[in-house]
Amino acid sequence: MTAADEPDTLADALRRLGDVPPHRVLRTPRPGTATEADQRRTEHAELVDGTLVHKTVALWKGVAEFVIGGRFFPVVRTDRRGAVTLGTGPYRVAAGIIRLPDVAFIRWDRLLTAAGDIPDVAPVAPDLVVEIPTADNPPAELARKYREFFAAGTRLIWELDLETRT
Repeated sequence: MTAADEPDTLADALRRLGDVPPHRVLRTPRPGTATEADQRRTEHAELVDGTLVHKTVALWKGVAEFVIGGRFFPVVRTDRRGAVTLGTGPYRVAAGIIRLPDVAFIRWDRLLTAAGDIPDVAPVAPDLVVEIPTADNPPAELARKYREFFAAGTRLIWELDLETRT
């Protein structure tokens, strides 16, 4: 047996996911085997390399998502530019990776199907992402997310720290 044949340790898997805390990794289905269908059946979980990772939730974060999204919505609606989503809007940013940005904007031409419908999962990354991290979001996780979003076509990411108001 070579080193490449050795199974990953939990520490290896968590490191690959961005050093997420173990309590955020869902054990069902078994990590590494989850599908997009599993992600859609699971509330507040992102699909990352076949693993469901629970999004951090907090009441203050939900209020902030609503306030920020509420600021974007009138502009987007008036100009008919696209859609604003909150933390439950799934975006496919790569094969096997579905992210749920806290707040996002995506242009209609990038979102709608050929028939003009809104799909269950956006086929591409949003144009603008707003993330509101909590203490359970390690820097490595955020860095991985941001790399994925930018690689998938996101043009701008805002990270909001509500404690410091930055």
